[in-house]
Amino acid sequence: DETAQLARQFWALHNKGKVDGVVMLDPVALSYLLAATGPVPVGDGITLTSDNAVKELLNEVYFRYANDDDINVQAAQQKAFFGESTAAIFSAVTHTDNMTGLVKAISKAAGEGRLMFQSDNKDQMALLADTRIIGPLPEDNTKKTVIGVFFEYNLAAKMDYYFDSSVTGTTTQCTVTGNTPATFTAATTVKNTITEDVWKKLPWYISGTNLWQKGGIYRDVVVYGPAGTKVKTVKVDGLIKNVPGRWDDDYRVSKNRDRPVVQVPIFVDMQKSATVTVTFEATAKQPASSFGPFEVNVTPTVRNTPVTVERPGCQ
Repeated sequence: DETAQLARQFWALHNKGKVDGVVMLDPVALSYLLAATGPVPVGDGITLTSDNAVKELLNEVYFRYANDDDINVQAAQQKAFFGESTAAIFSAVTHTDNMTGLVKAISKAAGEGRLMFQSDNKDQMALLADTRIIGPLPEDNTKKTVIGVFFEYNLAAKMDYYFDSSVTGTTTQCTVTGNTPATFTAATTVKNTITEDVWKKLPWYISGTNLWQKGGIYRDVVVYGPAGTKVKTVKVDGLIKNVPGRWDDDYRVSKNRDRPVVQVPIFVDMQKSATVTVTFEATAKQPASSFGPFEVNVTPTVRNTPVTVERPGCQ
């Protein structure tokens, strides 16, 4: 909701008028669309395909336009390439006869959280109310109990191309007895895939201006717990973190729409990985039977994030 509103305001700020809806999709979703439309020429001798679109749009473009010493020239060249690519793909999508392939691509992108939609039309939004495509996590746990795992990139760099992740969610909601509170856990493993040889060849536009990084990736792992629950434990690589303290060397707990939110800053060096495990616990007012089926939603990244959900004892 918030991102869509910002997009509307930016559009209005440039005197473009009022929009009826906002559609968001990432370069991976574009690659799915290209599988339906076929290759699309975008200038400078580049043709985008379903196989090369992600690499071209998220990585190669910064190598291609890195020869000029003027950062403003580099930025202008990159912006022009992105603009030409967007226009060419949009034209291909709106003129393709392969509607079956297009619907499959859209469905796949929406299911992975790579395509989102927000509309002023209340009837349209009502039809999509229980789907992931509208963005926000459910307001309560009645129909389903959802943990959200998201990644915040907080340095001026383009290193996310070398960032992989996987998530395992577990719940005790079907095995607890008596007054024992149900728990919900998300164990998120992040990996920095870059090698030293590749890092040494990166243009600064990718590696960033923070020289201390030296190929490392600095990210916040942000975990949203089920509605109404509380934080039980926070661990990094199996070690329990202290009670929230200083932001730059520990973690932060906040709340969003009745959901507890844990934000953990981590630094992952080249070819290394780290696992952030956050467990949430039901309150005394939340019997295990009040929770719907357990799910985990994850920020889509450059490569698919494997998600495993373990629900012992559940039907």
